[in-house]
Amino acid sequence: MVYQFIVENLILTLLGGLIGIVLSLIVLSAINNANLIANLELSINFTVLFIGLLVCLVFGLLSGVYPAWRMSKLNVVTALKA
Repeated sequence: MVYQFIVENLILTLLGGLIGIVLSLIVLSAINNANLIANLELSINFTVLFIGLLVCLVFGLLSGVYPAWRMSKLNVVTALKA
């Protein structure tokens, strides 16, 4: 039961990270196409992207462990009544 909560939290965290990457690509494309500054070409740094996704994954794991552990200790009927 604990693993289900943790996996669900990790999936939601990674989904949020992927949405952030897609939005970043859209914004970078819009800025590059606007030609606001001459010779400006913005791109994604893949090292920073990878480290950011790892940090996102770690925080997703940490934020899911305690609630999952706490929910696994509750009686199902008691949890549904409260």
